[in-house]
Amino acid sequence: MPEEDTKYFGSFRDKTFKPKGKDILFVCETREEAAEIEIKLHDFFDVAVNPQFVNRAKAVSTGFDTTGVPRTKESKKKQSEAVSGEKHRQYGVPITEETKKKLSEANSGRTLTEEHKKKISEATSGEKNCNHGKFGALNHSSKAIIAIEPDGTQRHFGSGHEAARELGMNPSRLSKYARSGHVLTQGKSKGWKFVFENP
Repeated sequence: MPEEDTKYFGSFRDKTFKPKGKDILFVCETREEAAEIEIKLHDFFDVAVNPQFVNRAKAVSTGFDTTGVPRTKESKKKQSEAVSGEKHRQYGVPITEETKKKLSEANSGRTLTEEHKKKISEATSGEKNCNHGKFGALNHSSKAIIAIEPDGTQRHFGSGHEAARELGMNPSRLSKYARSGHVLTQGKSKGWKFVFENP
């Protein structure tokens, strides 16, 4: 029973943290329900970067998200050492001449003939393009975004591009923050948060 589990205090990297007890906030019927509540709490308190928490990652549906967490030189060095030389997963695996050729072509970029470029252009331009005339929310690949201002005011946008255009932001940066759930810490939208309306 939860109240009998007195030894486990969670996982954390800060070895100076010495927990002395714990409070039971929720008792869940399933692991999925517990994970869903943990994700919401981690997101609400932004535990990955909040100095009041020892967590250095937020729970997300696919595991843990460490976006925005500052990395020390020591952690960068350890990560580098863990995947270099004999520890690399491909160490000792022979590379065929065919694979070397493919890698070379991929890295150098494939040169297209003018005829090939013309065919690609004709096949994807104008009304032949599946997104022709579809902007913002009408585009099949767009996702509605909610922009949350520091005071809690919510603004709804039909797509990330629409929100970025309206707010004068880089669409890729906005999308990255919507995926991670982190609050912007710099720029003119400092303190704003972005979330997908239907993640």
